[in-house]
Amino acid sequence: MSDLTEPLRVLYADDRPGNFRLMREVLAVVLKPPHLLATARSAEQALALAEEMPFDVIVVDQDVPGMSGAELLRRARERWPGIGRVMVTSHPLDQEVVAACRSGAAQCVLVRPWSPREMEGALRALLSARHPRP
Repeated sequence: MSDLTEPLRVLYADDRPGNFRLMREVLAVVLKPPHLLATARSAEQALALAEEMPFDVIVVDQDVPGMSGAELLRRARERWPGIGRVMVTSHPLDQEVVAACRSGAAQCVLVRPWSPREMEGALRALLSARHPRP
């Protein structure tokens, strides 16, 4: 999957509908179909969706309603250790964001506004780490 040509299941948690559209557009360009993008408007909704089906990657806004993105990623890592974890934030030096990175809860942090190239790089890095080339 490191070349982004196999189907990828992405869970994106954010409370801004415009960001959902942007993520759909980015994935349509970056990933070869078919791929799945499930969206959640709260941390609780994201956790419920992840219980219903497996995801390859979870992308979370740090300010998602219900709990911080860092806490959501910590819970995701505990429950589904193999899921790739990306945090999106406008405040990369926030103590909770830094702690999430140091602990491994967040494997990648993208600073808003992020570019499609940055998201592609994050997905490639996560999937390469999960599926190293022989």
